Amino acid sequence: MHRYKRSERVSELIRREISIIIDQQLRDKRIGMVTVTGVDDDITDGDIEYTITLEFTSVDNNYDGKDAEISATNEDVPIEADFTITSARMGEAPFIAQFRDASLHDDVYDSEWWWSFGDGETSDTRSPSHTYQNEGTYTVTLTVSNEGGDSTETKVDYVVVDAGLTPAQLEVRNLYVEPQYAKPRQEIRVSAKVYNAGGAWGSATVNLLINGETDQSIEVGVAPGTAQTVSFTVYRTEAREYQVQLLDAVGTFYVMEEEEQTAPSGYGPLDSGGIIAIVVIGIILLGGLIVIFLFKRR
Repeated sequence: MHRYKRSERVSELIRREISIIIDQQLRDKRIGMVTVTGVDDDITDGDIEYTITLEFTSVDNNYDGKDAEISATNEDVPIEADFTITSARMGEAPFIAQFRDASLHDDVYDSEWWWSFGDGETSDTRSPSHTYQNEGTYTVTLTVSNEGGDSTETKVDYVVVDAGLTPAQLEVRNLYVEPQYAKPRQEIRVSAKVYNAGGAWGSATVNLLINGETDQSIEVGVAPGTAQTVSFTVYRTEAREYQVQLLDAVGTFYVMEEEEQTAPSGYGPLDSGGIIAIVVIGIILLGGLIVIFLFKRR
C-alpha cells in the first residue's frame, strides 16, 4: 500500500507519477519489471482511489503478480530519502559510479535532490553518475526535499576506489646525434631511448623531425619501467644547422662547407714556359754529366 497525494495535473501526468511510484515502491524480488497498462479513478467524499492495471514480468517466470496490490489516496506521505548504486561500489580510478534515487516522496515533480559524493563534488540530478578521480573511501549523502519537508540519507564508506594502473607515459631520454659536425653526404646517426614512465604497457609512433618536418618514423612498444632504443641514419648535403626532434627531445647537428683542394702557396700549376724551363735545365745537367764522364776517361 502506498499513499499518493493528488496533483492538479492532467491525467497523463498523473499516469506518469503513478508509474514512478510503482517503479520505486513495488519492491517484490519476484518481479523483474512492471508496466502500467491502465489507470481508472473513483472519487468518493473528496478522495480519489485509483484502480491500476499492471503487467508483470517475473524474474524466474514462477510469479504472475496476481497478489500484488497498489492503491493511492490524497493523504500526505512523509519523505524518506534513500538511494542505491546500480554500478559496482568498488573499482579503480578513474571510477564511474551510477547512483539511483530510491526515496519515498509524495510528489516527484515538485521534489529536489542534492547529492554529496564525499570527494567535494555535488549534484542536483535525481539519479546522477559521478566519476571518482582519486583513490579513497567515500561517504555519500542524498537529501530530498519538497513542500512536504525534507529527508537525508547518508551511507558511510559507500564507495571504495583503488589507485589502479597509471596509463603509459612514453618519453625520450639520452638523445645522441653523431657526429655533431659533419661533411656533406656524411652519415649522421640519431639515436635515443624511449622510456615508459607509466604503469601500463604503451606503444607509439616515434617520428624523427628535422627542422620541423618528418624525415623517418618507427613504431615502438615499451613495457612499464623499461626503455627501448631507437636509431635513425640521415644524410645531408647543404651546409647549414639542422635541428632534430624525437617526441619532446631536441638535438642539433651541423653540415660544414666542403673545402676546395688547392695547391700550396707559391706552387701553382705549370704552364708551357715552366715545362720548357725544366726541360732546358735537364739538358744542361745531362750535358754536364757527359763532359765530366769524358774528362775522367782521359
